Order: sequence, then C-alpha cells, then structure tokens
Amino acid sequence: MPTIYNSDLINQLRDGAKIQQNKDNIPNQITDKVIPTMEVNPNLLRKTTFVANKTATTTGAQTILTSAVDKDTYLTGILFSYAKDATCDAAIGNLICTAVVGNQVINISMLAVLSLTAQYDSVYCSFPPLLIDKNTGVQIGANSYTVGNMSRTAVVFGYTVDNNRA
Repeated sequence: MPTIYNSDLINQLRDGAKIQQNKDNIPNQITDKVIPTMEVNPNLLRKTTFVANKTATTTGAQTILTSAVDKDTYLTGILFSYAKDATCDAAIGNLICTAVVGNQVINISMLAVLSLTAQYDSVYCSFPPLLIDKNTGVQIGANSYTVGNMSRTAVVFGYTVDNNRA
C-alpha cells in the first residue's frame, strides 16, 4: 500500500477525525484500490446555523450572542451599522464589536464615530470560521453618550459543532 508522506494531510486527518494519538494510530497508508468517498471536510461543508442580532438605542455595551457551553461556536460574518444625530455627544473614537478568542477580547468590526455630528455607517464582513470561546458574549462596544440619539445594530452569523473533546 502507498504511504502518505504529506504531514499537512496527516495532521488534518488527525485533527478532523479527533484521533487521540495515545489510543489510536493515525492512518498513513492508502489502499491499492480506488474507493469512492464523500468529502467530509468541515471547512467546506459547514452551513450557517444561527443568525443573532441586537439593536441598541441606549448607552453601554450590548450582548448580541452568547456562545454555547457544550459546543464549539464559529463566527463566519458580521453586519454592523449605526446612525446618530448631530446632538449626540458620543466621544470621538470607534464603535466596536468584540468577541472572545483564546481568552482575549478581539475586535471583529470597528466604525469611526465623531462627536456632535450626524452620521450613518455600516460594514459587512465575512471571514474564515472564527472559533470563539465557550460561554462568552459577542458584544457591541460601550459607547457612552448623555444627549442626542444613536442607534447601533449588529448581526452575526455562523455555526456550532458538537464538541467531543470535552
């Protein structure tokens, strides 16, 4: 039987099949007969299984989505927008949408904000699956203002995968 020497392929097989090396050997040979198979690479076949959204018209952080405790949660995109009137005194800076990845809060989207200026802005972004930490929130950042009006909306989408590594 031919031997597989491609370490990336062997690693992908180990990781994708969740093979535990202390219990099982990783297959590294191909049989001499061609066998029809179905592609089971999760990076190619995953479909969006959730869409979560939040609109906030008050000051402070807002949670759009809380990731599952017992499954891996992947984000694959975001639509993020805001509108504010000229009397809104939100500080100059950025309106941020965050997620927790590897115990670190990261910005997944950011829009510039000017104080006392009527503004509208939006961004749509799709990206490779981003694994977020279990039982953590994806949030619209905390922009504070005392007068005027601001509306912030975020929509995140992605999928979950059963976690058999627990």
